[in-house]
Amino acid sequence: MDKQVLIRFFRASKRFSQEMGWEWVAAIAFLLALFIFYVVVMLPLDRDLNETRQHASMMQHNFKQIQRAHLESLNQTPSGQIDLFNAYFPTESSSTDVTEELINIATKNGLSANQAQYKLMTTNPGNLISYQLSIPLKGSYPNILKFIFDALSQIHHLSLDAILLQRQKVGDTDLDATLVFTLYMRREG
Repeated sequence: MDKQVLIRFFRASKRFSQEMGWEWVAAIAFLLALFIFYVVVMLPLDRDLNETRQHASMMQHNFKQIQRAHLESLNQTPSGQIDLFNAYFPTESSSTDVTEELINIATKNGLSANQAQYKLMTTNPGNLISYQLSIPLKGSYPNILKFIFDALSQIHHLSLDAILLQRQKVGDTDLDATLVFTLYMRREG
């Protein structure tokens, strides 16, 4: 019986397609495929996306509560306020990571930077120490300027101290630049 129903369905659809023309059949097939795609693919993805958003919102809310409680406990004493300030700075062991990051930023901006030199400048009486970073670069002025903006916006504990620009010849588009930064870090221990 099921075979008879299928045969009748295919004959009816063939007759229908001959009467309607191929354009209508293609349009109906496209709409049917679109509907199936929506039901099979889009609805489950939409459900998963909503669940992920709810989970992320809940986690963000919990994180803010924990952070608020931690900040309130630290803000109660002057030493807690200093500890909170110092906590925003990375530890001194990550200074080589910053040097690599600066070289990567320079490379992304089309500058040639082989190495950066850094040395300990001062030891402050508190928990912060500062390193002086000297980075020789070669490239165009707009690229050097973009590097400076990118470096200062991506590495928040960095300050620009000096810029030395030299052009070998009057017509050269590339400049030899030496940038001097100060990197502030938290003492370990």
